[in-house]
Parts: sequence; structure tokens; C-alpha cells
Amino acid sequence: MAMRLVVMCVAVAGLWLAGPPMHSQAEERYEPNVIFGAAGLRDAISWPNKGESYHAYELFAAFPLPWRWEWPQGWTLSPYIEMSIGELRAAGKRGLMVAAVPGIIWRRQSWPRLSLLANIGVALLSEDDFGNQALGGAVQFILSPGLDYKLWPQWHLSYRYRHMSNSALYHPNPGLELHFLGLSYRFW
Repeated sequence: MAMRLVVMCVAVAGLWLAGPPMHSQAEERYEPNVIFGAAGLRDAISWPNKGESYHAYELFAAFPLPWRWEWPQGWTLSPYIEMSIGELRAAGKRGLMVAAVPGIIWRRQSWPRLSLLANIGVALLSEDDFGNQALGGAVQFILSPGLDYKLWPQWHLSYRYRHMSNSALYHPNPGLELHFLGLSYRFW
């Protein structure tokens, strides 16, 4: 059941990102003049989970997609793809973590410094057994809502809650919740 839900969500997100924009206003005002949209560093902790405390850090890059939707109420929705590479640590073990996640940014004109973020994607782990907790396998699915705050014109501070689990591909499937703080430089 959980696997079907994840497959459906990934399929819908893929079709949505691949399809033409449903409603776009003044496209000439939004033409990403850069392929590389943002780069940054995130650091994360987890609350003790079955006796293990996790720590993670990652370098990430975001790439804007060529669509943007605007609504009369001042909301703007912009899709992007984010890729990251980092390390996950717990119980004296370290593992490489690589992820690719499509996402969306919601902005409102009346909130020029604050954006809402949402990502869903896949991570690959080089290590999935950390002491008292095994994550079940190398393939992990990610769901990550968050907030982004503009500190200066290009510098942003972000918070991400990340749920990571193998979605019952393997046994066990304990899941892992991480809380990320990030600093990024945006080119768009």
C-alpha cells in the first residue's frame, strides 16, 4: 500500500513537471537566465530514533525549471530540481548520501523574504545499518517540506524537515526524520 502511494506520487510529480504550464502570465518577465539556480550547504540532526542520534550534512545545487505560475492573489509557484551529496552519521558509522529531488517554491508578493518549499524524491545511501537502527536498504524516498528566508539579495537561510524511508521496499522500514538548517546563494 505504501509503495503504491509513493509510486503514484512520483508519477504524478513527474507528469506535472514534464507537462506544459497550465496557467502562465507574462512569461517574458520570467526567463531564467541561468542554468544553475542556487548552491549551498545544509547541516542536520535527528531526535534520538530507537536509540540512535543521526547527524548529516550535504552540499546541494538547485536548477530552476522553465515554468512559473502566477495567481491574482499574489502567489507564484516555481518548480526546480535539486541534487545533493553528503554524509549521514550515527553510532560511529558514516555513509554517503546522494539525492535528486524535484521541488516547488511558493512565494507571495506580500512576503518578499519568505518562501515555502516542498520536495519529493529519492536518495541513495552507501550505508544503511547504523548501530541499533537499520534503515533497510540503499534506496530511500524523501519527503521534505520547508521554509526559505532571504537574508540579503542572494543569500538565503532555510529550514527543512526531511522524512526518509524505504517505503517498504525492504524490511525493516523504520524511517528517519532529520531537521536541516541551510545557507545558500541564489542566482535567480
